[in-house]
Amino acid sequence: MAIDQRLLLAAEREPFRPQTVLRLYKWSVPTLSLGYAQKPEEAADLDFCRRQGVPLVRRPTGGRAVLHDMELTYAVISNDSQTFPTKSNLETYRQIAGALRMGLERIGLPIALSNGSERLKIIPPTHMEHNYLRTRVPCFTSPARYELLCRGKKIMGSAQRRLRHAFLQHGSLLLDCNLDLLAAVTRSDKEFLQSSITTVRQQRTEAISEEDVAGGLCSGFTAYFSATLAEASLSEAELDSAQELAGSFRL
Repeated sequence: MAIDQRLLLAAEREPFRPQTVLRLYKWSVPTLSLGYAQKPEEAADLDFCRRQGVPLVRRPTGGRAVLHDMELTYAVISNDSQTFPTKSNLETYRQIAGALRMGLERIGLPIALSNGSERLKIIPPTHMEHNYLRTRVPCFTSPARYELLCRGKKIMGSAQRRLRHAFLQHGSLLLDCNLDLLAAVTRSDKEFLQSSITTVRQQRTEAISEEDVAGGLCSGFTAYFSATLAEASLSEAELDSAQELAGSFRL
């Protein structure tokens, strides 16, 4: 994610050199990322994370806690006003959601875009206080407008950060889910989570590789934006700069 931040800052400094970057990546160990405005003690069970060796990091984007485990993270960084001709966060969400939807449909998933008013299918246990629900439930239990639903359940969560000339949007696509671990690190109710989220592998009758999922997403972006993807590597200077930023992301 420090690389994403590094690319965002570079795009912000060069507004007259239009560029859009799509990154797809995985995490080497299960890691809990918190939105930039979240308080760790309210968003996570810090003692459990320490005991189980689950690292915590702070995202440069907003939103709620996300457990990066058996999922695929995407990042879109752009300062291209031709591709994204609006400074509206919501409109940018809509455009990226359209590309993601097209990509997931290409791997056989029936996808709908949330209108932001869906209600969860069960009532959480009465011992959960309102403040607990407002601050501690993870990102995937609360679909915002234009987020992706599969058969009524959330399959991907996204968050955005916008600077003057450029923006970064992060998202997490669930390939599978360890509900026990997700419930533990976020102090959430397992049944509550089970009723709210779904995964790629739950929704497909046939197995699919991570590479094929990534390929589907890339295909969706190229088709939706009528674009061509060109693979590019980071320079040593970019990697060094990202490494310097990484320390500030760790909690």
